[in-house]
Amino acid sequence: MVKGKSSDGAEETTENPGKISGMEAVRRTVRKLGYDVKTQKAKEHILKEFGQDLTNNKISAYKSNLRREAGLTRTRGAHSNGASGGSAGKSALQVEDIQVVKELVGRLGAGRVSELIAVFHS
Repeated sequence: MVKGKSSDGAEETTENPGKISGMEAVRRTVRKLGYDVKTQKAKEHILKEFGQDLTNNKISAYKSNLRREAGLTRTRGAHSNGASGGSAGKSALQVEDIQVVKELVGRLGAGRVSELIAVFHS
């Protein structure tokens, strides 16, 4: 089977010209209905518009890929605080944090640092 690209970028085959790939069907559905379309609704739309009966898992996987390509999701390991890896998230202490606290205790004393912490908790 020879594949090519149609003028709108969709894959076509020489055996069945005009038939688009499952990914292209999901891409067009998401473009029309939005990234947050429910999988079942997307499945019904794809079956009606393109005559393809894709599984819910396949549609969901394609939608995830499209969201990732559009930059709407973060990849695994990417944290908003710039730290990489780990599952503790934003609240994880970094070595630099501990060094700063140690420096403050050395300059101000443990009692003053405790007073400062109390100010932030009130």
